[in-house]
Amino acid sequence: VFDDIHWAEPTFLDLVEHLADWTRDAPMLLLCPARPELLDVRPNWGGGKLNATSVLLEPLTAEESGRLVENLLGQAELDAAAGLRITQAAEGNPLFVEEMLSMLIDDGLLVHRNGRWAATGDLSALAVPPTIQALLSARLDRLGTEERSVLQRASVVGKVFWSGAVADLSPEAVRAGVTANLMALIRKELIRQDRSSFRGQDAFRFRHLLIRDAAYQAMPKETRAELHERFALWLERAAADRLAEYEEILAYHLEQAHRYRAELGPLDDRGRALRSRAAVALAAGGKRALARSDMPAATNLLRRAQVLLSQGDPRRLDVLVSLGQASLMAGELGEAAASFDAVLREAGGNDRSSFQARLWRISLGMSSDRGFRVDVARVEVEAIIEVFERNRDDEGLALAWSVLANLYNMECRGEEVVTAGRRSAQYAARAGDPRLEAEALGMISLGLALGPMPAVAAGQECLANVERARRVGVREAEVLSHGAASIMLGLQGRFEDAFVHAQRAVDLCSEVGLRILQGAMMTWVGKIHELAGDLAGAREHSAAGIRILQDAGESGFLSTFSAELGRVLYLLDELDEADRMAELSRSLTAPNDLASQIGWRGVRARLLARAGEHAEALAMAERAVELGRDSDYLTFRGEAFEALADVHRLAGRKVEAGNALRSALELFERKGDVVTARRLRQDEA
Repeated sequence: VFDDIHWAEPTFLDLVEHLADWTRDAPMLLLCPARPELLDVRPNWGGGKLNATSVLLEPLTAEESGRLVENLLGQAELDAAAGLRITQAAEGNPLFVEEMLSMLIDDGLLVHRNGRWAATGDLSALAVPPTIQALLSARLDRLGTEERSVLQRASVVGKVFWSGAVADLSPEAVRAGVTANLMALIRKELIRQDRSSFRGQDAFRFRHLLIRDAAYQAMPKETRAELHERFALWLERAAADRLAEYEEILAYHLEQAHRYRAELGPLDDRGRALRSRAAVALAAGGKRALARSDMPAATNLLRRAQVLLSQGDPRRLDVLVSLGQASLMAGELGEAAASFDAVLREAGGNDRSSFQARLWRISLGMSSDRGFRVDVARVEVEAIIEVFERNRDDEGLALAWSVLANLYNMECRGEEVVTAGRRSAQYAARAGDPRLEAEALGMISLGLALGPMPAVAAGQECLANVERARRVGVREAEVLSHGAASIMLGLQGRFEDAFVHAQRAVDLCSEVGLRILQGAMMTWVGKIHELAGDLAGAREHSAAGIRILQDAGESGFLSTFSAELGRVLYLLDELDEADRMAELSRSLTAPNDLASQIGWRGVRARLLARAGEHAEALAMAERAVELGRDSDYLTFRGEAFEALADVHRLAGRKVEAGNALRSALELFERKGDVVTARRLRQDEA
């Protein structure tokens, strides 16, 4: 049972959906109660799944509320008028009914005698609070002074809390009685015992979050600020060498302590120190989330950290760079641009943060700038590499060579992609950063898959990269390596294995919030369907991936994959839609984005030939072939020749069509694409 999942992080919700989708070999029931606001952030929760059902829990009817009272009281009789007033005020909320009866017991108006509950007086004049919040507040007001104090200290810790923390937060005079008061609160059904994550510390939890909220809201802000700060100190001591596990909790309490002090008036030295400590803890938690590729958590924590850091604080620049990186990976391109631009604006242009921001800004440009110029960007990256070399900044060099590998990818230069990727990995190893080293594996796998290395050898290295990235926990590299391996397996005709790796890539993206990569991987699933001869499946999955990329405002992948979908739609004889995709690709393609420039021209050339515009079709198809002549991305070049062959065939030029087809066949065979090569031989025959 995963309770109150409306509070859950997006990554946790992704995990629950993944379990529901892919658990097949064991019986499992996942029960996930949530408030309706879950649908505000996950409108499709549970939708479209064969093995998932959503049940709306309607308020209890008056009759059901009455029966609940009877069941809770057993044989005790409640005055009819009092019972009616309770059920009417409850408005179908079972917690209201339970808490109202508990308050009657607390007040001695209901007592347990001889195995049954009995009323001790006339309940007809019973005063019923108008809301559940008022009811809970009224009930807590009836607690003894020490019980109420203990409950309020517990509410600062959270829904789950520890006895040692409550004792530490309690006044000296109350500490000796904390355990007895906790037992009394259990008997009054306000809290329950829970499993503890700290050895030697008893754990408890509030029976309902609304009880915790009522206790918390009864304290003034100054008290809350003091207690949040003290709990942070207790947590640091209690967690000791496990503090990293509780970093986000520590950050939250420091942040709350600072917030309440800021609301109470101008910050003194203590308040400013709190702000600094909160920012440091939030930044550390955000970077840890980024390191494990949990992008929703990373953006959340880093965003809060940068708010607490003033301009001029060098830590702010470092946080902004990390926030921009996380936002870019999460597909939040606007926030990524704002973060990198803030660094460039605040840093002055010549420090390490500025160079990092410039490199990430180039990466962002490849994804979102339709006028992006690879030649201009490469000059800038090479200049930054010279600076990092002079400064012997191996970590900076690893990032710069990774960006350079991406630029080579836009120019369809596979061997250079792999070489630059390996240089990035070498510098990361020298910097002693295994995660940064593993990040380079993704670009290496991409260059291997798209470049000249034959499919069998490329696939084997991509699979090895999957395991290396998985061991380090670098999800982006694991995704790209799974995806690259899936395409290589598909080219060999190993479709079952290919689908396993492609789907794993998609699932990983969903689990950790890699939105743009998820869109790209969906289109690669489509590519495997095409190789397997399932053009309808190719259209479905490619279109789904393109929708994700469009929603994110991405253009780099989108320009290439919209042309790929256009080619599939052409083969399905859906010519209007094919033309629409070709135009989308053309409109998004950056000047030096070679794969997209080749792809949309191939689709448009075929469409022109079908329309009888043979001269224009031939010029466009020949231009696509010419653009790819110096590239070693053999598949894109082969597809350009295949389009040229189709244009010649439609114009009745059989000899020229045969020559173009044989050129395509030679390129596909060099790549080890036995599936396409077999199909072309059949076409040639």
